[in-house]
Amino acid sequence: MSDLQCPARLILVRQPPAGALLEALAAERVVATYDAPVDLAELADRHRGEAVVVVGEHGQDPDAVLLEIDSDGRRVTPWPPDVSR
Repeated sequence: MSDLQCPARLILVRQPPAGALLEALAAERVVATYDAPVDLAELADRHRGEAVVVVGEHGQDPDAVLLEIDSDGRRVTPWPPDVSR
C-alpha cells in the first residue's frame, strides 16, 4: 500500500529507457510503466509513495525528468541527476 505522506515519483521519458537511463532505473523501485498520454494527477493518486515510468512526449527538457507530486504541489527535476548528457 502506498504512503499518503510521500510523493508519487513519476519518471517521464520520451523513449523506452536504454543505456545509462536503463541502468539508473535499476536503482529505483519501479512498480509500473505506462504509455503516454495518461492523467498524471490520477497516476500520482494511485501511486503515492511509489515510482512509476511514463513513456512518451512529456513537454519537458531534458529527455528524462522526475516529476514528484505530493500535497505541496509538483516538482520537476532532471532524471537521473548524475547522467551526463
